Amino acid sequence: MTQMPQQHDPTYQALNQLVAAGQLSPDQAQAALDATRAGGGRAPFFANSLVPVWLRPDVLLVVFGTALLSAAVAVSTVWTREDGDIDWSNYLVGIGATVVLLAGAAAGWFLVQDPARKANLMSWPGALGAIGVGQMIGVGLDDNDFAVYGVGAVIVALCAGGYYLIRQPAFVVAAIVGIFLLYVQVFDDTYGVDDIDGDNFGIALGLVVLVFTLMITVAGWFLPTRDLTALIVGAFAVGAYAVTLVALVAIAAVSMAFSGFDEMDGGEPKQPDNPYTNDVWFLLVFGAILTLVWAAAWWLRGHDGYRVLILAMLTSILPAATFALAVEHPTWWGVVLAALGAIGLALAVGRALGMLPNNRQAPTRPPV
Repeated sequence: MTQMPQQHDPTYQALNQLVAAGQLSPDQAQAALDATRAGGGRAPFFANSLVPVWLRPDVLLVVFGTALLSAAVAVSTVWTREDGDIDWSNYLVGIGATVVLLAGAAAGWFLVQDPARKANLMSWPGALGAIGVGQMIGVGLDDNDFAVYGVGAVIVALCAGGYYLIRQPAFVVAAIVGIFLLYVQVFDDTYGVDDIDGDNFGIALGLVVLVFTLMITVAGWFLPTRDLTALIVGAFAVGAYAVTLVALVAIAAVSMAFSGFDEMDGGEPKQPDNPYTNDVWFLLVFGAILTLVWAAAWWLRGHDGYRVLILAMLTSILPAATFALAVEHPTWWGVVLAALGAIGLALAVGRALGMLPNNRQAPTRPPV
């Protein structure tokens, strides 16, 4: 490389390391550096795309086709037993759409030679076809006591087979759906979903979500798609906790409104206590546990999705908790949260400026 850019230019350093390792010639590295400079210091707009241009039409066709077929399966699932008995016209539409999904995946495996096109045809059509098979079995069995077990087991088994044939993350995503069905059914048989009510509604639901999230995160960590599984189930946890807190706000408001006022010793009326206070605090603890897990995952993997999960969790459950707890002085919550956040940013600034130990040696000029 002939040009001498700024000492700490990360692009120059990365290219220079490749030259030193013999993976690039100096001329190739210089050409890459010049191309980056020509783009104003940025790579071309599509440079980081993992899908080549020639494959993008195929991907979009599969996306839209798979989505529409899955929508047809969903319509069949919802309407086939609307009146209790099977509506065979709706049921056959769902079965047909499922068969088409699986046929597309089978065509990719048996007929297509190009690896990229094979993976494209097998991934989402196969994964959503597996879910479609489960849906059709569930509709057929209806109120059978073992229907959910059968549906979940079939989805997981088909996805495991698909993942064995071709390592595509779509099968992992679909398998999570099947595992969730099995998990909920096991919980229902051992504890009872109908028993999640009363004052412990939030605690029970929050614990169910916490255990499922940790279980999928740990199990998925042994697969190459560990980040995908952790982020998907993490997004589910964030949404579940936010919705649960909003539900607790509404339920507590209605409960307290219709419970009237309690009498104090002096005869003065007082607002009844919020019956879900403990639930809210437990949900906050569960959310804190998950944020620490995601922080550790980011430390190990460096995926920005974990930081997004942390931001989403804290910025959703903490404000919602102030409503659910019906705090009398929300200003103090804001003061405490702002103070803790300011301390964190101040420490980061101090480390960045070298005012605090930052465990980094002063950079030296890379070899040319």
